[in-house]
Amino acid sequence: MNFILTANSFKVSLLISTRICAEKFRRQQHEPHKAKQVYLNSLAVGAVQNYLNSLGWLTNCEQSDSWNPIMQTLMDVADLEIPNYGKIECRVVLFDQQELIVPPEVQSDRIAYVVVKFGSSLCQCELLGFVPEITTDKISLSQLQPIERLTSYLREFKQLQTEKQRQTVTELSKWWQGIIDESWQLVEKVFPPELALSFRSPNRLQESDKIDGEEPSDLPHSRTSLTTPNHQIDKLSQGISRVKLLDLGRDQNAIHIALILQLVTQDSREIDISAKICPTNTSLYLPQGLEIRILDQNQKSVLQATANKTNETIEFLFSGEPGEVFSIKASFNENNIVETFII
Repeated sequence: MNFILTANSFKVSLLISTRICAEKFRRQQHEPHKAKQVYLNSLAVGAVQNYLNSLGWLTNCEQSDSWNPIMQTLMDVADLEIPNYGKIECRVVLFDQQELIVPPEVQSDRIAYVVVKFGSSLCQCELLGFVPEITTDKISLSQLQPIERLTSYLREFKQLQTEKQRQTVTELSKWWQGIIDESWQLVEKVFPPELALSFRSPNRLQESDKIDGEEPSDLPHSRTSLTTPNHQIDKLSQGISRVKLLDLGRDQNAIHIALILQLVTQDSREIDISAKICPTNTSLYLPQGLEIRILDQNQKSVLQATANKTNETIEFLFSGEPGEVFSIKASFNENNIVETFII
């Protein structure tokens, strides 16, 4: 691949392999407009991928939605996974466009947006620049930062995320030593005795609730393993239990929930974990639409559930080994809160 620096952009000659792959994806689409969209998106992802690879950066198309034929059909997506960093979105603009249009489905879960311009010839494109985040459906191309700053921005982003994680991470290994932050309270001090007893003994999941490497988007109870998806977890009946009260939103629009964690040692390596979300006020049920996600160390969602009208709790059972990092993210009405842990 050849790169030509012009002002603040790079002109890129596309590899034959990139065009072949894009053509393969195009042929899988039956609707002409969608076929063109998938073709251009695939070219854009390939161009950015090869640009980063030439600078020594690792990328993983196979973990990107843009390389998944089902997601290509359902969404207008052009993401590229950068291992241990996150996803960047490679958005296409044509030669006569003066602004970038960003579809709603890709306006989150991205660490940067790279703009790729195509002219009349699809053998070459131009990397115009990037923006770190998107807050509107449209942005002017004049707002783009120079493409040569992309890699330094990615390093800065990673450093900030690492520092933030170190500042807010809860070290679960210290719980066994009796070192527990005061924000994590005894369950019995927050809930009535009968509720506290039930919270300390999570329900055994039925055989049909097992997760085999798939994300259960609609299950109120879920199980997985941070290391082994087929790991079987027995009923948790002992160990350390603590609860933390969380607020989503502000003032009268805020909702109040409780996160209950229970830890049980299984053997010398693995720890069984129950993460349960429940209401803290007089309501018997969680707010409808409350979404809870379990995130891995790369902030990728591995489990999720959304509360309906009759969910009293949302519970996840999973296991992990010492040193592993995971987060629990709660979202409601565009308000988010994330708690990060190291086992």
